[in-house]
Amino acid sequence: MKLLLLDRIKSVSYEPSGFTQRKDTSLENRYFTNFFSEDHRFWFFASIIFGVVAFLKGVRLPNLWSATQAQINYSTGFIKRGLFGELCSIIGLNINVYKTFAILSYVIFGMLAIILLYFSFKSTRIKCIGKGSIIAVFFSSYAVSYISHMVGYLDIALMVLCLLVIWLVLNTRKSYIQYAAVLLGGMIGVLLHEIYLIAFFPLTILPLVLKSASDRAFFRNVLPLMMITLIILGIVLSISFNKPLKEQDIAQIKQEISERTDFPPRSEFFDVLVRSTKDNMKIMAEKYRTKTWWKENVSAALCFFPTAGILLYLSVKTVMRYCRKENYVPVLLAIVLASLSPALMQILGWDIYRWYALLVFNSFIVLAILSTYYGPLPDEYSVAGSALHNVVILIIGLNMATGGGMFDNQNIKPFPFLESISFTNDIFTNQFSLPHPTQ
Repeated sequence: MKLLLLDRIKSVSYEPSGFTQRKDTSLENRYFTNFFSEDHRFWFFASIIFGVVAFLKGVRLPNLWSATQAQINYSTGFIKRGLFGELCSIIGLNINVYKTFAILSYVIFGMLAIILLYFSFKSTRIKCIGKGSIIAVFFSSYAVSYISHMVGYLDIALMVLCLLVIWLVLNTRKSYIQYAAVLLGGMIGVLLHEIYLIAFFPLTILPLVLKSASDRAFFRNVLPLMMITLIILGIVLSISFNKPLKEQDIAQIKQEISERTDFPPRSEFFDVLVRSTKDNMKIMAEKYRTKTWWKENVSAALCFFPTAGILLYLSVKTVMRYCRKENYVPVLLAIVLASLSPALMQILGWDIYRWYALLVFNSFIVLAILSTYYGPLPDEYSVAGSALHNVVILIIGLNMATGGGMFDNQNIKPFPFLESISFTNDIFTNQFSLPHPTQ
């Protein structure tokens, strides 16, 4: 009885007479504190901030290689990678002027950025994983810095095409439209650049593989995909093993481009048009024998694999939780292939960092597809105080500090990005004149 009375006395709050309670102005009740305490909102804005920082670390004007490559068209007959230049010619875009090409390059890059944001926060359910923290991991990654450094390259257009195909497949239930989108996207992609087959085509067929895996007749359902793959492969083989251009043909193309552009074409680009697939494989075989090649691989792996690793881990975890048990193996093989396929480009090309940057991009899109198709419950993978939360913080810290090999021996730009601030200021004060690249 005494204990009960003491508890009641302690629970009573006393205030001296004349006491006026002051308004609580503690940090816990301020708006910005409430903002940072809400995980979904915080990780959304954190992703935007990290993405902008990663972009500014690698951003630059398109280099001469990409500007020269864009000039290739079908004016002298069919030639690999000529579709982009031909489309620009048909539309009437004068990319012979470097300023026009640079603006077009950033328009395409802007399209990629918008589509990625749409995929991340609207179209797919990847924002449900770790309350959106996994999106911040991708946008903070060195892959975003490297992709921004690739502005002007056809890879950016291929990524846009790939995402549009995936969006169409995910947002229509009619099978013939889905298969037609994958086939048409594949045909356009390999005509833009033959790397589409290896780097992006496995990504576009993944939603249809998942759809087929929901039925017991899995292998019968994937037959149309196999037919589409053979068609795209046939186109690539006809392009890759086509008889390379002769030296006099290259000289003619080079002369014609030099006469109609206001910048000097990059001479070493034209070696691409002379070399065959067999020649590229021979060059790569020689590189495999050098220590420098393997050291660069280790360095690139340290830059990109922490991000790719957590994305692939969550993809595998999602499949193991939701996929039909009898279809585990083919689905797991499909997501691993779609995620890691850009690394296979090392058989044909020596841009190690480029392939690994695309690998991270693919791994992120694979997880976005899986999260949408299988539809994990909101906040299924907890954040605060969890192992995922700690790993996310660690990887974001590594990403923000990461720098490595860029094109043309350039280095990443450090915060606070004074060059970009000066560049922007010159534009708004009408003191800017677009310089031509020297490489």
